Amino acid sequence: MEGCVAEIDPGIRLGQRETVAVCLPPADVKGEAYVHRYDEEWKILPSRSETVNGEELVCGDTDTFSLFGAFLPVIESAEGVTHSEDAEYGFSLTPIGEGGSIVYGPKTIDLSVTGDVGSSGDPAVIVSRDVLDRVEEITFELSEVSPHDPPPGFYLEGFAVEVDLGVTLEPGETVSACLPSSGGDIYRYSEELGEWEILPSQLETVNGEDVVCGDVGSFSLTGVFVEDTGGCVIATAGGEGVLWRGAVFNLLLIISVLLLIPGKRRPGVYGRKPLI
Repeated sequence: MEGCVAEIDPGIRLGQRETVAVCLPPADVKGEAYVHRYDEEWKILPSRSETVNGEELVCGDTDTFSLFGAFLPVIESAEGVTHSEDAEYGFSLTPIGEGGSIVYGPKTIDLSVTGDVGSSGDPAVIVSRDVLDRVEEITFELSEVSPHDPPPGFYLEGFAVEVDLGVTLEPGETVSACLPSSGGDIYRYSEELGEWEILPSQLETVNGEDVVCGDVGSFSLTGVFVEDTGGCVIATAGGEGVLWRGAVFNLLLIISVLLLIPGKRRPGVYGRKPLI
């Protein structure tokens, strides 16, 4: 419950098809509040936000007078997901399995995950109440290989993830995409630019895990990239080089070991004395 409950009794009976709008303060919490009427139990009324006498209120139509209150939905139960709530940032959701669901207010939101969750940390998404109120399904798609070339001089650390809430964000709305912290920055792939763009990143502890988060204005592919400090290309598949880090060092180490093994000689050429 947000704000207060109000018992409204104007001392009249409404006609058979008459309704009145009951409007209550939704407090200072950003999100969707609903007017409920008490009739042996709380029943939700179709609600909307309105400006009444210069104040932002939440209103619901009723055909009878009773006790009224403004209520916000909460996560009542969760399966296959860990969650937390912050009054400023909203709900933090972290999948812990391939599937699951959360009961948010009067509805159930399904979760699905494509990829290996838990092998190298879990992704998370932070959404406000008003965004989550419009969501019916949340999809996390994880990929260990980026479908796009990394930023020049960087490589993908962990996995790339695309979180789809199935809703269109309003102008100015953002959600936070969070990935396991690996000492790098979080990038978002811009379909318009056709390249990765770095996001202002901040370290957070979300549902007990250290992650790096960045605000995205629309849902897209995100990943954590770290600076490429060395290595060499040893294979090419489909035009893309595969970087084997430390390959040069390992190769030199193998050669050194072979040269030090007694009896390891290679035959000479044209009858010359064999060389060690």
